Amino acid sequence: MSLINVNELYFNKSIKTSPFYHYTSSEALVNIISKSSIRFTHCAFLNDTEEYLYIDEVIDDIVNENIDPEVSGFIKSMKKNLDHNYSGLILKPADGKWFHPAVGEYYVLSGTSEPDSLPMWNYYVKTGNYYGYSIKMDVRELYKMISPFLPAAGEFICGKVEYDKENQKKIVIDFTRQLLDDYNNRDIEERERIIEDLQDTFFGFIQRTRLFFKREGFKHEKELRVVVLTDTDNNNRENFKVGYNTTKGLIKPYIEYTFTDKNLPIVHVKLSPTIEETIGIRGVGILLKNKHYEKVSVDKSELKLRF
Repeated sequence: MSLINVNELYFNKSIKTSPFYHYTSSEALVNIISKSSIRFTHCAFLNDTEEYLYIDEVIDDIVNENIDPEVSGFIKSMKKNLDHNYSGLILKPADGKWFHPAVGEYYVLSGTSEPDSLPMWNYYVKTGNYYGYSIKMDVRELYKMISPFLPAAGEFICGKVEYDKENQKKIVIDFTRQLLDDYNNRDIEERERIIEDLQDTFFGFIQRTRLFFKREGFKHEKELRVVVLTDTDNNNRENFKVGYNTTKGLIKPYIEYTFTDKNLPIVHVKLSPTIEETIGIRGVGILLKNKHYEKVSVDKSELKLRF
C-alpha cells in the first residue's frame, strides 16, 4: 500500500503533503496527545454535507457543455453507475451487470496549509468559548503509522482541495481524454480485453478525487485532507475502533486509531488568539513532556479574533 497524493496523481500539481495543520478543540487536543489517538470523520458528516456528491454537478456540466463529444459521451455513459451512497465502493462490470464489491467507506481528517488562519480559528474553535489549537502534523509519518492497520483493499489518500469549478472540470476532462486516447490507440481485439479496466480506472479516479472537490464558497479554508478507505465491519483490530459523536442532536460516525507504543507525528502546537499565552503554553508543554513528546514546539497565534 502506498500513499496516494491526488494532486500529483490527477491534478498535475506538486503539493507538499507536509506541513498539515489540524485545528481542534482543547478537549480533542488532550485526547490526541494523551492517548496518541487520531480520529477521522465519516465523509457524509463534513461541513458541506453534500460534498461527496458534488462531483455529480461537475460531471453534469461537462456532459451538457459537450466541449469534447467523445469525453462527454463516455462520462455520460458512466454517470449512472457512480456511487451515491457515501461509500468507497467502486462499481465494476461483471457479466454485463454492475455490482458493488465490499470495499469499505471513506473517513476524513481535515486540515489546512495555513498555520495561523483567522477563518479557521473562527470556524473550528467556535464552541462558545472560542478556545482551540492548531496542530502541525507530518502526513508521511502518519501514513506509515496507519497503513499497516488498513485492509488490503484500503487506501490512504492525501491532497489539497480544489475549489475552482473550471479547474475541476478540466481535471476530469483531461484525465478522461488521456484514458480514451490510450484506449483508441490499441487494436480492436485489445480494446475488447481492456474495456473493463478502462471503466475501473475511471471509477477509481472519480472515487479518489470526489473528496478533494468542494464548492468555491469554502475556498477560504485552503483545506488539506487525509482520507482513509477502510472496512468498518471488522472492528476487532488492535489500534482501531469505530465510534460516534453527537453534535446538535446529530450522530456522526468516526474511526479512531490509537497507538500505545509510539507518539503521533506532531511537530508543533499553536494556541488560538483567545487563550492566555503564558499559562496556555505551560499547560501544553507539561502535557507534551509527560507523554514524551520531546521535540514539539508550542506558541500562540499572532492574530486577533473579532467577537
